[in-house]
Amino acid sequence: MSATFSDRAFELQQQGCDPDDIASQLQREGASPGLARICVGDLDWRGEEQTPQDDAGIAMLWLVGGVALTAVTFLLAANGGKFIIAIGPIAYGLSRLLRR
Repeated sequence: MSATFSDRAFELQQQGCDPDDIASQLQREGASPGLARICVGDLDWRGEEQTPQDDAGIAMLWLVGGVALTAVTFLLAANGGKFIIAIGPIAYGLSRLLRR
């Protein structure tokens, strides 16, 4: 067999096999259980429906949502009240944008 176990795992994933089936098949073809788990774990299981543009859109939603929450609460607290600085959503959105 000239293909590696990783290549075989990818091929089985493309055929629609689930992770357990792929690991079992790799073991039947001679991979150790540990190697089979590693090969299955290295596969990208996000699915084909998520594109880089989708990821950028989600990142922008987090970023804009965090900025909007901060701005709205700041405006509501203009007379000396407390406001929220949404660092978490802003940082998460930025990190997803920069990860691309």
